Amino acid sequence: MRIIFRTLVIVGCILVFTGCYDRNSEEAPLVSADPELTLEQIVEEIQKQQITEINIFKSERHGFIGSTLLKKLSNEEEFSVIVQSLSTASQQQGMADTRTPDYDCVISLNNNTSVSFHYWINAEDKQGMLANVNDTGITYTVASNSVQDLFQLME
Repeated sequence: MRIIFRTLVIVGCILVFTGCYDRNSEEAPLVSADPELTLEQIVEEIQKQQITEINIFKSERHGFIGSTLLKKLSNEEEFSVIVQSLSTASQQQGMADTRTPDYDCVISLNNNTSVSFHYWINAEDKQGMLANVNDTGITYTVASNSVQDLFQLME
């Protein structure tokens, strides 16, 4: 009887620890942008810190970073394309009903934080949209002069 009880306790502990395991860490890098911050505040924080790298992923769903890494950006010229798209974006009114994003962009900063954005890019129509991964209810229109640069960078 004691062996059965111990076995049940061990199995119970395994189930509890398995259920508490953060499966999101397999799917995505750490995303630490506060959803309460505005895009302008996030851009200010990015500009205060130094970008260490930017990773572009194929997006799979809202609110998460995709698992397929498309590109690692590592130079200032590439970083400036992303920062420019963020700093010139304008907030759209109302709640957007959007399809799955095209790309996920994870910006890693030198203070060991990162911010992540979903991007929807239509290079033919020169239209683009972005949203903070942590708050996909607020979307921003990407300035048309940034769309082609973004598309070339992400492809």
